[in-house]
Amino acid sequence: MEEEVDDVAEFVNTREAHYLYQCKRDDLLRIAGRLGITITASTKEAIQKEIMDYLRDSEENPNTDDSDGRPKHGAVDMQFRMMEFELEKLKIETERAREERQFQERKLQVESELKLKELELRKLELESGGSNRGRSVEVDLRGGQLPEYIESEAELFLQFEKIAEMRGWDQADWAFLVQSKIYGQG
Repeated sequence: MEEEVDDVAEFVNTREAHYLYQCKRDDLLRIAGRLGITITASTKEAIQKEIMDYLRDSEENPNTDDSDGRPKHGAVDMQFRMMEFELEKLKIETERAREERQFQERKLQVESELKLKELELRKLELESGGSNRGRSVEVDLRGGQLPEYIESEAELFLQFEKIAEMRGWDQADWAFLVQSKIYGQG
C-alpha cells in the first residue's frame, strides 16, 4: 500500500508514465483528483488514457488557465502558488520594513523635539529662575549681616538703608532682605 501511495506521489511530482501504469484504479482516481481532471471512464486502462491525454494536452498547450488565471496541471500549479505565496510574503515584509522605518523616523523626530523643548525649558530656568535662585542665596548671606527690625522701632529701617547703600546692594534686592528680618504684626 505504501508503495502504491509513493507511486501516486511520484507520478504527481515527476509525471513519468511508468508510475502511472503501476497504480491501481483507486490511485488513478486520486491522481486525477489532484490534477483536477473529471474522469468519465470506469476501467483502469481508460482512466490511464484520460490522464495521459490530459497531460499531453497540457504540454502542448501550457498556457491553458483556469478561471482564476492559474495553470491547470498540479506541479506547475503548486509551483505557481508557491511563487504567489513568496511574492505576497515579500510584499508583507517590505510593507512591514517601511512601517518600521517610518516609526523609527517619527520616534527620532519626537525625541529630538522633546530634547529641544527640554533645552528651551532649561534655558528659561537659567535665565529667570537662576537669577532668583542666586538672589535668594545672596539674600540669605546678606540677611545674616542685618539686625532684626521690630515694628515699633522705625529708626532701624533707616539703618538698613545706610547699610545697603554702603555695601552696594541693588535696591531691587532690598525688599527681599528686609522681609526676612521684620518681626511684628503687619
